[in-house]
Amino acid sequence: MVVKNASTDKGVQYKDEKKEEGIVTILSVPIKSKENVIGVLRLYSAVPREFTEDEIMLVTALAYQGGLAIQNASLYLMLKSDMKELKDEIWSHRCWF
Repeated sequence: MVVKNASTDKGVQYKDEKKEEGIVTILSVPIKSKENVIGVLRLYSAVPREFTEDEIMLVTALAYQGGLAIQNASLYLMLKSDMKELKDEIWSHRCWF
């Protein structure tokens, strides 16, 4: 989604704050993990501008990679936790031998 003028667009929240910060144009792209949206990657521009199709595709690809990295980090933490639980369980059964 592209917002060409953040201070006049009806869908933009906190217009005064964006104007104070000098934000004019916004490009928002969803960060997805599988089919779920887990965040938003936003690019801000201090001048009015048009984003090219290539720029939008690049930002979309970066958002996709970010979602993949977040998903992988989450899976890694789950596996690490499962491995610790398994090790603890194995050591608790050691007294059987």
